[in-house]
Amino acid sequence: MCEILEKLLCKYITYKFIFNNNINKSSYTYQKLFRSIYGYNQSIYKRNSKKYIYFREGVISSIPYIKSGKNSVILPIDYEHKLIDYFNTGNNPAHKWKIKGDWDVSYAINDIHIDLFNISVAMEKFIRNYKIFSNDFKSYNYIEFELKKFFESNLNNYQYKEYLISNLKYLFDFEWIYKSINYSEHIKNIYNKYLLLKENSSE
Repeated sequence: MCEILEKLLCKYITYKFIFNNNINKSSYTYQKLFRSIYGYNQSIYKRNSKKYIYFREGVISSIPYIKSGKNSVILPIDYEHKLIDYFNTGNNPAHKWKIKGDWDVSYAINDIHIDLFNISVAMEKFIRNYKIFSNDFKSYNYIEFELKKFFESNLNNYQYKEYLISNLKYLFDFEWIYKSINYSEHIKNIYNKYLLLKENSSE
């Protein structure tokens, strides 16, 4: 007998950028619009010729999403406003434009039900790519690496412990991630570490 997977109501957004002049899809302007949505990695070379890679946040890079196509994305319910605000104003954290620019966008929003298995697969990827400050609060690293390092080193760093708890709470407050616990051993393992951290904490 086949197991019936629980499904969550989500928002399916399709969009198409419209330009008032001829813009090639390989142009920098066109690419900047997509970078503004999803964020991007920027390589910077310092005086010592060392290469540093920084992630520039996009409009939806800090929330779970499923990129279902080049011009479509699936978002948790009640988060579609982040993308709609960007479409209307052009405001985004990746590029500080003084004006929106010579472009517009047509979009459609529809309800869609996604099963939790597929959501959990996307959430594993989201968590693996989620970065926070390292324990020196100077450099960035993946949250899973920092969590692993904290437990292995048995660090007695109360401030950083609270910082980890705060970030993990942010993640598991998303319905998509919390409900993925029962569908992903990987996410369940992270959740169990979150519970361990919360023991004897101030929360």
